[in-house]
Amino acid sequence: MSSTPHETDSDSPVAHGSDAVGWTAWPAAERPLRTVILLIFIAALSVLAGMIGGDVLWAATGAALLLATLNRWFLPTSYRFDDDDFEAGFPLRRRSVRWKDVRRVVIDPDGGWLSARRVESRLRAGAGLDLYWGREPEQAMDMLMSVAVAKRDAGVPIEIADRRAGSKGAA
Repeated sequence: MSSTPHETDSDSPVAHGSDAVGWTAWPAAERPLRTVILLIFIAALSVLAGMIGGDVLWAATGAALLLATLNRWFLPTSYRFDDDDFEAGFPLRRRSVRWKDVRRVVIDPDGGWLSARRVESRLRAGAGLDLYWGREPEQAMDMLMSVAVAKRDAGVPIEIADRRAGSKGAA
C-alpha cells in the first residue's frame, strides 16, 4: 500500500481509484461550537499556567502542548480502505492494518475502533486505530460495517460490535 496521502472531500466518503473508498473527518470544522469552547478552555489553562509559572513562556508552552496533544481534533484525519488494507492518515502520522489481521471492529456513533487484537489493553493502546466518522457518519459507518462483515464472511475472524441505536449489537 502506498504511503502517499490521498485527497478526499471532507463532506462525504469518496472513492480513490477503482477499488478503494474512504472519508475524511475533521472534528474542529464539523463541530465549531465545541471547538470555540475548547479554545477558550485551552486559553484559560494557558493563562493559569502563565500566572502560576510567573512568565508568559509558561502560558505559551502550555498552549502549545495542549494544541499538540489535541492535533486529531484540530487537523483532518483521512481514512481509506480497499480489499487488503485499512489506512488512517492521522495529522502527524499514517497507520495501516491489513484486513487479514483485523480481529475487532467497534462501530459507535461517537467514534469507532479497529484493532488487530480482540481484547484491548491500556498497555497496548497502539494496537488499534481510532475512527472518527466525518460529516456523513451513517454512510461512513455503513461502509466500514459492510466491508467488515464481508471480511468476516470470507473467513477473517473479526468480532464486530455495532453500537448504533436500532442495531442488534454484534453483527
